[in-house]
Amino acid sequence: MSAFEGAVAAPGDSSASGGSSASGGSSASGGSSASGATTISPEAIFFYSTVKKLTIQAYTSSQFYLTRVRIYELVPGRFHGCVPVKGQPAAA
Repeated sequence: MSAFEGAVAAPGDSSASGGSSASGGSSASGGSSASGATTISPEAIFFYSTVKKLTIQAYTSSQFYLTRVRIYELVPGRFHGCVPVKGQPAAA
């Protein structure tokens, strides 16, 4: 069993918690508490949050995302200087 397999177990699932509470054993990911919830080590939380953040950042800055998913305009809006303004009296 790897150190992170017990981290994805459902609450109350003793088969994947890394050890039984009767034997008093604990797994490398922190073991299980008396309520049956698996604790996740701070290193695992840091690893997964960092990988998630960097994956989202890489995808949202990719050429595919900026050209096909979210159409990127370098300068938003258009300037049309030769368009008559409606509702205004003509200049004399």
